[in-house]
Amino acid sequence: MTGLGAALGSALGTGKSVSCPQLNTVKMEEIPISVSIQIHPPISSPPPADGKVTHKPAAKAHWGNPGAVSPRTDMKHRVKGCLNMYPGVKNSEQLIQQKAEAGRQKLRTMEQEYWAWKQKMQSEAKPRWAFPEDSYAGRRPVEEVIMEKADKAQKVMSETAANYKAWVKDMEKKRQDELTTNLQERQEQLKNFKQQKVEAQRARDASLGEDRDKKAQAAGRYWTWLSDTKNKIDKREVTCAPFVKPSGTRSVEELTQMKRAELAQDVEQREREYAQWVQSIQKPKHVTPWMKCNSVEERDAIIAEQAKKGVARLNQTTVEYNKWLKEMEQANIEKQVAKVREKMAADREFAQNADKAKNDLQKKMADEKRRQQLIQQESQKAVKEMYNRVQARPLQIEQAYRFGRFI
Repeated sequence: MTGLGAALGSALGTGKSVSCPQLNTVKMEEIPISVSIQIHPPISSPPPADGKVTHKPAAKAHWGNPGAVSPRTDMKHRVKGCLNMYPGVKNSEQLIQQKAEAGRQKLRTMEQEYWAWKQKMQSEAKPRWAFPEDSYAGRRPVEEVIMEKADKAQKVMSETAANYKAWVKDMEKKRQDELTTNLQERQEQLKNFKQQKVEAQRARDASLGEDRDKKAQAAGRYWTWLSDTKNKIDKREVTCAPFVKPSGTRSVEELTQMKRAELAQDVEQREREYAQWVQSIQKPKHVTPWMKCNSVEERDAIIAEQAKKGVARLNQTTVEYNKWLKEMEQANIEKQVAKVREKMAADREFAQNADKAKNDLQKKMADEKRRQQLIQQESQKAVKEMYNRVQARPLQIEQAYRFGRFI
C-alpha cells in the first residue's frame, strides 16, 4: 500500500506518502476498477443509482486566468472526498491483533494434533525390517589378518633390504677390482713409457755418435789431405838456377819470387779454366725474342693522337648530354603544366560538388525542419488530447469508493 499512499501524496500536492489506516488494510485486488467510465460527478453530489454520471471537468488553469481551479487542486478535492467514503476497516491495529490471535490459535491446534499423532505412532508402530546377518561370522578376526599381512610384508622388506645390501657390497667389490685393474694398467703404461723413453734416448745417442764419428772421419781425411798437400808442395822441383853458394836458408827475395811463381801458376791455371768455360758457353742454346720499342717521336705522336680522340669523344658526349638535358627539362615543364591543369580542373570540380552538396544540405535541412515542425505540432496535439482524456477519466479511488465495479 506504500505505492498507493505515495501516489495519493503526489496527487494531494504534498510530495510525501499519505498514511491512512483505511488504505493500509485494503488489498489491490479488492479495489474495483472500471474502464468504461469516462466522466465523474462533482465531489459534493452523491453517485446516481444507475452508475452513469455526467460530470464536467474542472476549468483549466493557466497564467492568464489566476482565479480558475488548477488540475492539481481539483485532484486533491476528489481524493479527499473519496477517502471519507471508505467503507472498510477503520482500526488497522485491532485487525492485526485479531489476525495474530487467530494465527496463534491455529498453531496451538496444529501442535496438539502433531503430539497426539506422534504418541499414536510411537505406541502402534512396529519394525518392518531386521538387521542382516553378520557377514564376518565364522571368519578370522580382522586384526589377526592385518597382523599376518604386516608380518609377511616385514619379512619381504627384510629380505629385500638384505638383497640390496649384498648387491651394494658386490657392486663395491667390483668397483674396487675395476679400480685396481685400471691402476695396474696405468702403472704398466707408465713403466713402458719410461722404457720407451730410455730406448729413444739410446737411439738418439747412437745417432749422435755416428754423426760425431762421421765428422771425425771427415776431419781426419781433411788433415791427411792437408798434410799430403804440404808434402807435395815441399817436394816440388825448383825451376830457378842454383845459387853459387847454396846455403841452408833462403832469403826474403827468394821466398817472394817463389810465392810469385806459385801465384802466376795459379792465375794461369784459373785463366785456362775460365777460357775453356767461355768457349763452352759461346754456343747459344735458345734465341731471345725480338721486342720492338717505340722511339720518343713515335711515343709523342701516339699520345697526341689519343688525346685528340679523347677530346673529340668528350665533346660529343657533352653535346649529347646537353641535348638530353634540354629534352628532360622540356618534358618536366610539360608534366608540371599538365599537373597544374589537372589540379585546376579538380579544384573546379570540387567547388562545383561543394556548392551542389551545400544546396542539397540546405534543402535537406529545410525539409527536416518542416518535418520536425509537423511532428512537434502532432505531438502537441496528441499531448493535449491525452491531457483532456486523463482529466475526463475518473480516478481508481473514485471507482472504488464512489462508483463501485463496472465492466
